[in-house]
Amino acid sequence: MKTKKVLTLLFGISCITCLCIGVVLAGCSKTTGNYDDLEKAGKIEKTVRKKYSGFFRTMKMLADYKASSSGAPDSLLIKKAALATDKVIREVRDFPATVESRLALDALSYAAHDLTVSPGFAQTPISNFWEMALLNPIFTKGREYAKKGIPNTSTQLQIVKSLQRGMGAKATEAMLEEAIPIVGPIPPAEVMDFAAQDTLVFKSIRDLILYSHSVQKIGPPHWMVTGPWFMAVTVEGFLPSFYSIVPILIDRYMFLSFKSFRPADIYEVLYHDPAPADDSQTLTWLAKVRDALDSMKFDNTFADRVKDSGLPVYDTHYLFDNYLVQTAGDSLKKEYYVSFTRREMFQSNLQYSGVDSIAVTFDKDLIKEPTGKVMTLNAYRHQGASMNNGQFLPALSGKGKAYLMELGKHDPSLLEKLKRAWMPKITVNAN
Repeated sequence: MKTKKVLTLLFGISCITCLCIGVVLAGCSKTTGNYDDLEKAGKIEKTVRKKYSGFFRTMKMLADYKASSSGAPDSLLIKKAALATDKVIREVRDFPATVESRLALDALSYAAHDLTVSPGFAQTPISNFWEMALLNPIFTKGREYAKKGIPNTSTQLQIVKSLQRGMGAKATEAMLEEAIPIVGPIPPAEVMDFAAQDTLVFKSIRDLILYSHSVQKIGPPHWMVTGPWFMAVTVEGFLPSFYSIVPILIDRYMFLSFKSFRPADIYEVLYHDPAPADDSQTLTWLAKVRDALDSMKFDNTFADRVKDSGLPVYDTHYLFDNYLVQTAGDSLKKEYYVSFTRREMFQSNLQYSGVDSIAVTFDKDLIKEPTGKVMTLNAYRHQGASMNNGQFLPALSGKGKAYLMELGKHDPSLLEKLKRAWMPKITVNAN
């Protein structure tokens, strides 16, 4: 009898525990959903301004600041604003796990917007505060979210809206470049629709994505869809160049996104020799980088090192460091071409850079299937004439080789998915 009472008591405790867990989980789901409900009802701004009223009062002091005879704002005012902002940033840290963190991110963006349209923005300390204290945390969260590689329309759209609101008409070219990987090469339709209504940064990124698809005339070899790739290009007369290439499947079509790596970055990662903190050792370290580049052999050992290197690919895009990826094919020669092209960059008569084009060729055998752990392709590079601080540099062209190998994990099932997408759909109507 006593045993029965004990079991009944334990069962009751178990039920209560499960009920509590259920309430907590339900609360989490409800909390996550609440943000979307507020967004749909158009109540985000009203909610954050009420929730962070003290923070916004401090921001208003910056916004309303007018230059006095002493010029720059009082350092105590900047310090007070920084302390108020730190409290909001602490709540942003859990973004996007809680509704509080999502509202805190929006609070930063509304405060940033207020400054962009205020008289106080004309003061350098205030515009610096706007960029460093208010915008940078939003960009940081955007980069972190992009790095996770787990897309969620609601979250990504919030990040884009927050950045658009916070930058306003004060957006810079550097901010545009920083926003490109946050949007990513395949943003959801909702993000593209929002970007279409923008007038500055995100409209430009949307146009870039659409244009990039148009200049990739033909998709890459189908076997490349399994995962990211590493490419090294060596052309006589030029430093080696290094890229990560990530195929993207959109419906039934494949496109290429990419990013470039500095030679020093490749050396640091592949040779486990980071740049020294002591500036006095930098020249010695750079000498080791040059020696490694001169003796680099793109063999199976190098390929194994690359595959396990952990080189990041989350921030690949169609445009990187002013280079645009383009593709084309020749049905007569049965060749496929990938090129990374930078337009001429003109600053003045004494400072400009000529066009730079790096092209690699897949022959008919390589189009059909991979030919080994390291695949060798023909490469060609042309760099137009340039002027550097008044010194003329003539155009330079040359032929060389490109070496393609796997980077990180590959999923063969993606190839099957692509083949299924290409299969014709046949509908039979039975009478």
